[in-house]
Amino acid sequence: MKPRSRLLRVSFTLTCLTACGGSGPTTDTATAHTASLTAPVSAPATVPVAPTPVPAVATEPAPAPVHPAPAPQPSPPTVPTPPPPSAAQPAAPSCAALDPLPAVPDEARQVTEFGAMPDDDVPDDEAIAAALGALAPGEWLVFPPGTYLQQRSIVVTQPGVTLWGFGARLHATNPADHSVSLRADGARLYGFTLTAVTDIRRSEAEQARISLYREAGGPDAVPLQLGNVIRGNVVTHGETPETANAAGSVGILVYGARQFTVAENLVMRTLADGIHVTGGSREGRVVNNRVREVGDDLIAMVSYLGEGWQARLKSDPAWAAAVEAGEVQVSDVVVQGNDIGDNYWGRGITVVGARNVTIRDNQIARTTYGAALLVAQEGGYATPGPRNVLIEGNTVTHVQNTAPGYVPAAESFGWLRALWVALGPRTGHAAVEVHAIQNRALDAGDPALAQALALRGVRIERNVVQGVATDGVRIGIDTLPGLVSEVALVDNRFVQVAGLALRRLGDTSSLFCSGNTLDGGAALETCPLRSAPPVSGAALDCAALPQ
Repeated sequence: MKPRSRLLRVSFTLTCLTACGGSGPTTDTATAHTASLTAPVSAPATVPVAPTPVPAVATEPAPAPVHPAPAPQPSPPTVPTPPPPSAAQPAAPSCAALDPLPAVPDEARQVTEFGAMPDDDVPDDEAIAAALGALAPGEWLVFPPGTYLQQRSIVVTQPGVTLWGFGARLHATNPADHSVSLRADGARLYGFTLTAVTDIRRSEAEQARISLYREAGGPDAVPLQLGNVIRGNVVTHGETPETANAAGSVGILVYGARQFTVAENLVMRTLADGIHVTGGSREGRVVNNRVREVGDDLIAMVSYLGEGWQARLKSDPAWAAAVEAGEVQVSDVVVQGNDIGDNYWGRGITVVGARNVTIRDNQIARTTYGAALLVAQEGGYATPGPRNVLIEGNTVTHVQNTAPGYVPAAESFGWLRALWVALGPRTGHAAVEVHAIQNRALDAGDPALAQALALRGVRIERNVVQGVATDGVRIGIDTLPGLVSEVALVDNRFVQVAGLALRRLGDTSSLFCSGNTLDGGAALETCPLRSAPPVSGAALDCAALPQ
């Protein structure tokens, strides 16, 4: 089965205003803050040649903003440094710490041995396929510097193969089939710059610019793909109208993978999510990436139960047990040290139906349309309830109070540009949004089904949230009774929040608050729970993950 409905939850239609952003009311923009804390990222003027752990990106003038552009604003006050961990939550080992890049072995094969020629305007698909077919398990394939033309997806099926591309650019010319896809255990991708010709927003794995993909998701499925690495790559736009976006779908897709590392990549101007983890993927990390100007969530972890899940949950005891144990969902993922912002649709970092997730030490800026951090169950997309989500030490700035610096110019996106100009659309999300929405009362009232829908265990700790047009944290919008519980807010700092530091809707009797401040004063000290519910986040040995 191809993951059309699973990979992308949102279709670009006017009806998406409620569905993809949550059901909160539209909120007028508060006084705008500066549109950028750092210089915007632009496409590399030249392809980098020297290997480096973090892709080098040349700075160019920022893309022309959507009109009308926001008026110049004064610089914001200095963002406070997150406080140190409390005694109750000691600092965890960093999953963002990585070893240096591996050395290219002397026996590595060169793609030019098989007839690929950079910079000659001749498609290189046949030569690349021949090279991949000739590799033994564990061998390397090096792409010498230059531009290689790609007319169809490049698919790696040999275990342990490494593709090395520092200095090399893969330019894809087919909007419907342009992925670099790792479909074997231990396959790794390092250092490529990837551009593409795109047309409309699409939703297949073949239109993700980079993908780890194996159909998976439960005890009756094939084993998860094991031990993949995507590191040091640049997924970016070109300089012509047909290459103005980097991928028809997501920038990096992780589907059906286990023990994976997605690190030190730049993802810019994809038509859907920047980085998307789904298909029951588990035991992995998304660290030290930079994501800018994408067309949906910047980083997303999403699980789906599928159509007819209610009947299957009641008729298939083995599958019901797998759902309850978290074996179907995305699980045990660390998202750490990423620098993300400037999307023109969607949210920042999202946990929809995933379990055992840690979101730590990320910089999230200028989420123009929705929440910077979302933990949600969405009945309309048949997702289960998230469990055990730890959100700590992140810095969030400028939520729903800037206009996007980039919206695609293609005719198919005219409606979106018109909405931004006419309405400045907003979801009304808080900077941190927690909810379970779009559920039938019949399902929520059925104990067996409600158990699968329930969102349980979220700890929001030591985050700095500054410059928000709505609320700092909102819990329970459009949530039926009993579906959200065990939420803790500890030692967070809220600055320049137009609404409330915390907006509580519905039943928040299992809410714990301690040590939070708003503009320097104490806040949120009247929550019902006397002690914090246990939340640990991902159970992950990052030292054992591939690099």
